[in-house]
Amino acid sequence: MGFACSELCGCEGKCTNSVLMIPNKRLFPIEMFRSNEKLGFGVRSSVLIPAGTPVTEFVGEIIGEQIDIENTNWNNIEYAYQVTYVKDDVLKQLVDQTNFSKNYKGLLKDLYANISYYLDPTVCGNYARMASHSCAANMDLVRIFQKSLSPAHIHLVMVAVTDIFPGTPITIDYGNDNATRLKNKFECGTFVCANGAE
Repeated sequence: MGFACSELCGCEGKCTNSVLMIPNKRLFPIEMFRSNEKLGFGVRSSVLIPAGTPVTEFVGEIIGEQIDIENTNWNNIEYAYQVTYVKDDVLKQLVDQTNFSKNYKGLLKDLYANISYYLDPTVCGNYARMASHSCAANMDLVRIFQKSLSPAHIHLVMVAVTDIFPGTPITIDYGNDNATRLKNKFECGTFVCANGAE
């Protein structure tokens, strides 16, 4: 979890203390490719992406649902990424430590109490939705709050966790819920693969 400056800050959003600055500049050329019909499209960059670099934002429509992952009828669940969790104690403690009004704190806690929020990129997403799965991913998704702590103010930023060399597929870990739901479909072939290395 992190925070980004905005026009509401004392710097009016003009400082360099914003993790969203690099993704918004789109410094890394990204191309779609398909090397395996079974796995679908992937994305890669034609230039080196250094470890620790925020590369792009995973964007989509905010969906607030009380979802049972294994028994849902929501068709887009495979593409969506969960950004809040009902039992997110760290976020609840953070809300308590703010100087927001008592009413606003109560509203935020109510928003997070019983509903998990997801970003669904199916209709209004970007190329980040095509990042391939890997149990040993080269990108991690980081929640960045800007302006407030509400679900509407969450940015999900993809950050390189290792140097990504030109032509290497950009990968994220789809998570344990997807590993359970899509059992026997994970084919990353890494030594830590949920389905065993190939």
